[in-house]
Amino acid sequence: MSGRPSLRAPLILLVALALARWGGFGWAVWLVALLSLAALREYLSLADLRPEDRWAMLACYLAVPLVFRLVQTDWYGFFIVSVPVWVFVLVPVLAAAGGRETRGLVFSIGALDFGLFLLVYCLAHFVYLARFSPALALLVLLAALLCDALFRMVRRAGGGGLLTLVASWPPVFLLAAVLGRPAGLTGFEVLWVTAMLPPLVLLGDFTLSRVETDLGIDATQLEPGRGRLIHGLRPLLFAAPIVFHTLRYATELL
Repeated sequence: MSGRPSLRAPLILLVALALARWGGFGWAVWLVALLSLAALREYLSLADLRPEDRWAMLACYLAVPLVFRLVQTDWYGFFIVSVPVWVFVLVPVLAAAGGRETRGLVFSIGALDFGLFLLVYCLAHFVYLARFSPALALLVLLAALLCDALFRMVRRAGGGGLLTLVASWPPVFLLAAVLGRPAGLTGFEVLWVTAMLPPLVLLGDFTLSRVETDLGIDATQLEPGRGRLIHGLRPLLFAAPIVFHTLRYATELL
């Protein structure tokens, strides 16, 4: 789970937030869409997929502009079911129809759907946050990066999961307190977001570090096209959708 951080993807997201705040939300959406497309391509190139999966892979790539267009137009009802229902049905059909060979079909379907879920659907939630409040999206991004950095430090010192959480809650609370007012958060919501973010980042870090290992990504020697974007997005992917939906359904903020 250790390794040096990859800052290219977070820097692109920071530029997207600046565009959302001062340059127009549409520019921010399509910048993040390009990042999502590049990360998905990186993932699919590393996954052990079959030649028969080419049409399903094409559907995955075409899902990117669809999902981010739904974010841009704020078509929430379609957005929320776009990947988990429609695309998750279409991809297995195309994978099964790609040829006569059935060996490896189950793995291919799982790998394709998992990559779509993480690198398109989850990442789209981040820019959806920015639609309502760039400050809130900035809070989630900076908190995720801060937690990830603290987790690395604690692990190098020999600490475990509980210690990483204890070490991360105070600085995340300070960050949330500073950005909470421009983000539109109440005092209770600041505490709520503070409590959620470190465990979500830790779970994402734990899970995706093992996914990276399975894909052959070496976190100590990241190269373009060999996991750099996936590794850079890792702290954010579990946190963004859960924070988005928690605030949307439990508050009137989104």
